[in-house]
Amino acid sequence: MSLPVYITFHVEPNELYLKQGQKPDWIGFEEGFEFVKTVREQSWFDQQIKFVWLVRADPQIDTIYGDASWGIKKYRDKLSELVTQADDIGIHVHPYRLQGDGQSWVQDFSDDEWLQHCIGTAFKHFSKEMQFAARCMSIGPNSTSTTIVNYCRELGIKYDFTPSHNGKRDFNQAPGVIKGAMKYYKSLPPYPYT
Repeated sequence: MSLPVYITFHVEPNELYLKQGQKPDWIGFEEGFEFVKTVREQSWFDQQIKFVWLVRADPQIDTIYGDASWGIKKYRDKLSELVTQADDIGIHVHPYRLQGDGQSWVQDFSDDEWLQHCIGTAFKHFSKEMQFAARCMSIGPNSTSTTIVNYCRELGIKYDFTPSHNGKRDFNQAPGVIKGAMKYYKSLPPYPYT
């Protein structure tokens, strides 16, 4: 029996807490795209290895870039090439919300309605620009709830890559910028599960 392997990439800005007026290119995606191209050319490459590319198109992207679809539009050719390679393309969402000063961000996991809005925004922009609905997604940094899972199911999203078995509890984020309880999935089994 063979086991398919999925490798996920987040297609997003390299920085987490962007300032308004900044519009940096998404260098991590650009380099990841080129890396995967070279991997596919290797003789050892197994076609059962599947790449999943999850694109940000949420309210923070809309605020910073002036268009939630900015990354999809900017990297349309690359994303289209990945589709022809039978890779999965979907959405990646962070529930960033501007603070009262209008300059700093908080990732708000305390409000499921806000998180649904973020997911809905990304799903709508992705579907419009890619001409197909996202069937996979993830929420960064690795937190969700039953309400959110059910909402994604209503949208038709079949695969949620939010849970990860890395056991990581510390993220490279400044104190006080995450609001609400987060679930890190450390107790998930390190073997295939449903």
